[in-house]
Amino acid sequence: MDDLKTLFRRILDSLAFGILQFVPARPDHWAFVLHRGHVWSGNLRVLAEHAARHHGIKIVVLCRDGGRSPAAMPAATWTDSPAALAYIRCGVIFSTHEPEPNATSPLRIARITSRQRYLLWHGVGTKVHSRDAHPWMRSVKCFFDSTFAASEHDKDRLARAFGFEPARIAVTGYPRIEVLKCAETQLTDDLADQHSALRAALAGKTLVLAAPTFDTVRDQPDAVIDFVIRLRAMLEARFEVGLRLHPNNLLRNTTLKVPKGILDLGPRQWPSTEMVLRNSGVLVTDFSSIWADFALLRRPIIGLKPFTAPYVENGRVSPALWDEFPGTWCETVEQTVKCIMDTRHEPADSAKLDAAVRRIHGEQPDSSEQICRWVFARQPGADRPPSA
Repeated sequence: MDDLKTLFRRILDSLAFGILQFVPARPDHWAFVLHRGHVWSGNLRVLAEHAARHHGIKIVVLCRDGGRSPAAMPAATWTDSPAALAYIRCGVIFSTHEPEPNATSPLRIARITSRQRYLLWHGVGTKVHSRDAHPWMRSVKCFFDSTFAASEHDKDRLARAFGFEPARIAVTGYPRIEVLKCAETQLTDDLADQHSALRAALAGKTLVLAAPTFDTVRDQPDAVIDFVIRLRAMLEARFEVGLRLHPNNLLRNTTLKVPKGILDLGPRQWPSTEMVLRNSGVLVTDFSSIWADFALLRRPIIGLKPFTAPYVENGRVSPALWDEFPGTWCETVEQTVKCIMDTRHEPADSAKLDAAVRRIHGEQPDSSEQICRWVFARQPGADRPPSA
């Protein structure tokens, strides 16, 4: 039955190739394409809410993998097919990832039309994205008109990774930072609910957030689970240990489970990474770029060498990370526990952390508005007012 549903959906999607040629694009209709396994949060959500609220943009969310969250944005149109009329009419399309490989993926369909296509990348440059190691990256720039960077450092990384010319990369900052740093009173109702619910679950304890990247959990799932179990066993009761697994790990490994005694902070239960970070007192990670956002909160960061070193050795991670990382590197669970116990809720090296924040994030306020203005300036006629 599932195979028949997939076939039927592919047939419908294929129809979009022909239909798109006859349906005019609406520049005030913007589509946001959720990557498989991901949820409505982060850059896409914050930008969509801003565009709708301040510029009257009609929002369409293309979500084909169970990540629907219509309660978070009731005014948006939610669809699971790029053949849907709502998606076909959109003149602007945003995605946080590369196009899917199948011929009827939303971005491949949009490429043959006059739609504006933008890459709003989901992280920052802590990994080495090699076009030789990852052949699909050679074609990414062909599917997007422009992309956006957090800083000049991030712009350089995007140019090297995807081959974008500098003129096609706008340094705007990332919209998700707006909800990471804003006052609690400025959060939308559902984000405020997530924030307060997690705070209540912690019951006054300090949250130690374990957040490994996709590669680590894919390659060493048992080692990751064993680490958090031992970490929980060795920490005092005043700490709570939470594990946030990458959505792609959960999608590809259905047997992967968060062990008892560990707070499950996965994206299905807690869609907003920003709300999880706001409630975290200490971050324990590897080479995941989550530390770059957490650094903005000026709290302790611990890096795990055993889960990072193999990827430095194989070229996935730049050796420069050893020096640029603004936290403390630990070799063992015991070292990690000592670092956590010794912390005073402040970074180990404030000057180094501040330097990392300036390099990675720069000074880009109002990221959502900057992206909107970039899009408006490149629409046919460019006669749309900068604000509404």
